[in-house]
Amino acid sequence: MEEKSPQLPLLEPVAPEHLLPANDWALWGIGAAILLIFIALIIFLVRRKSVKRFDPVAARISAYQTARKSLDEVPMENARDTAVKSSLIIRRYLVDAAGDPSLFETHDEFVMRENALAALPQPVRAAAASGFTRFAALKYSAEISLENPQAIVEESKRLLETLHGGFVR
Repeated sequence: MEEKSPQLPLLEPVAPEHLLPANDWALWGIGAAILLIFIALIIFLVRRKSVKRFDPVAARISAYQTARKSLDEVPMENARDTAVKSSLIIRRYLVDAAGDPSLFETHDEFVMRENALAALPQPVRAAAASGFTRFAALKYSAEISLENPQAIVEESKRLLETLHGGFVR
């Protein structure tokens, strides 16, 4: 005799979503939006305070004052050393005041560059080229010139005044 096994009907599985706790996604979305706005506001405020406005006129005035003070303090041992230091001071002024790369160029590169001191009028550029040619003659001569170092410093000051006055205000 065979025993009959009870017939078990196959039922469709019940969806488990009803077992999960209720989750309100709207509250999470609002919280995330508020957090993102808060972070963006902090970044904006930090950048606004840290970004300083560049004032070209103030930069030129500061560079001029620094160059003028440096020229007053140039040691006047001999003409070559005075010309080297004066040329360096004026080139540093051009870098700070006009963003010109003259500090990092040789004399020939500076004189040959067509766009050298493009922010200045032609007579001022010609005066600069002439002044730097004079400095180069003193710096690279075979013998140290017997010229008065004080005269070189005065000439440097005049060139600085010419350059500084050449910028459009």
